[in-house]
Amino acid sequence: MGATTKIKRSKLLRYRLISILYLLFISLSALQIPDNWTRLSREIHAGFMGVDLPDDMDASIEATHRFLKVMSDEFDQTLKIDPTTGKYPEPKGYSKTDRYFLDDKNGEALHDRLLSFYRNYARGENKLPLEKLFAEDIDHGFLNPKSTNWIEYRFKHVPVVIARTFLEDLELKLKILSRKLNLDDLTSEKKASPILKMAMNISVARVGSPIRFYAHKDEGWAGTLKVNGETRPVQIPSGDSLIYIPKESGLHEFEFEHGQDREHLKIQVYPGTLSKKIQAKKVPMPVFIGQEQAYVFGNILKPENLICSCDTSLRMDFNAQEIYFTPRKSGWCKIALQGPKGRTLIRDSVFVQKAPEPYVYVEGAGNHVISRKSLQNAGQLLLKGIYPLSDSELEIVKFKYQVPGQTDHPIAVAGNAINLENVKLQNWHYILIESVRLKIGNQTFEYNRPIQLEILSL
Repeated sequence: MGATTKIKRSKLLRYRLISILYLLFISLSALQIPDNWTRLSREIHAGFMGVDLPDDMDASIEATHRFLKVMSDEFDQTLKIDPTTGKYPEPKGYSKTDRYFLDDKNGEALHDRLLSFYRNYARGENKLPLEKLFAEDIDHGFLNPKSTNWIEYRFKHVPVVIARTFLEDLELKLKILSRKLNLDDLTSEKKASPILKMAMNISVARVGSPIRFYAHKDEGWAGTLKVNGETRPVQIPSGDSLIYIPKESGLHEFEFEHGQDREHLKIQVYPGTLSKKIQAKKVPMPVFIGQEQAYVFGNILKPENLICSCDTSLRMDFNAQEIYFTPRKSGWCKIALQGPKGRTLIRDSVFVQKAPEPYVYVEGAGNHVISRKSLQNAGQLLLKGIYPLSDSELEIVKFKYQVPGQTDHPIAVAGNAINLENVKLQNWHYILIESVRLKIGNQTFEYNRPIQLEILSL
């Protein structure tokens, strides 16, 4: 056999086509705008606009800022932004961007105004910070008054949410210039190391879930805690970590101090959930009507109110951190444990299924037939029952039976057996069993499916 395998030209072309398609899909994926950007853009706008203008602002900066503000408001009216939510009707669409900045020539007006400001302001000590702020724009033809490269780079086929953010980015640059901030200091400034840092970078938690903090300072730091505005004691350990277990829902605010340093952390705590208590060597079972359930609720405040939509007799063992309930109806069962002032500590739900039917059978029978000889030897016909939710046998309380051609009406029997000692079985060819009542513990069941047996002469 040869060391190489020859691939047909048709297959080779197909492999190349598949490779090109993969590259195309990867390129399209890279060009997609994440939904997180759309969701966070308004928060970014709010941060940009949070910088105030000084009173002694340069006249050229003030005039350019006023021009940008008018253009931003006019663009907002074109986009029809919802004033209450701040959301865009089509945040990823670019047709309105093209129409406003390219077709209506507003991009040219913006370019001319910014370029005029740049040339007048970029003198002396203002030149270097201005070049740093507009470095990306300069790389894309901003300084060429006759070129449309910069306009197309900033606005052609650009989603409205990005175009709107760019306008406010320009406003922020003017505010930075107006305050004469040193850009080198802004970029190289080292933040003070935090006093405490969370083990996981999260701002939400659940009741009963531990939150671990690690200390970045030596001993000597202190802390306070507010839960829903109420001050609570917090133990400050002597080591380098702190484990906090929230016992109620709401806003938990931590204030840590170390000398002159202060740090503020906020954690939104949501109600906890339940976990099924599983006994040793037991497989977790679905929840059924009439079957008592045990759930663990974890480390929480002592509940003052217990709510269960499927069992009004819900009970709790707080020391064992367990609740017990017996569902009385099928469907979703909502469970809630409330603490002081009606605050929800635990909120969960379980799906309750209808109880499965028991199964009744005749001992010694198979495939709806039974031997006459086996009945004669046993001297009785014995009924038995099993229940899927229990390992023990069901107790047959009573049932009825008929023998076609031998009995005129159903005969009631107490217990689980028909006595056949004085019966002429040679005349029995069929037997019909019905209306079986069963019992297990405090529960009773009615098995109304008829059991028809053929008696064979074997």
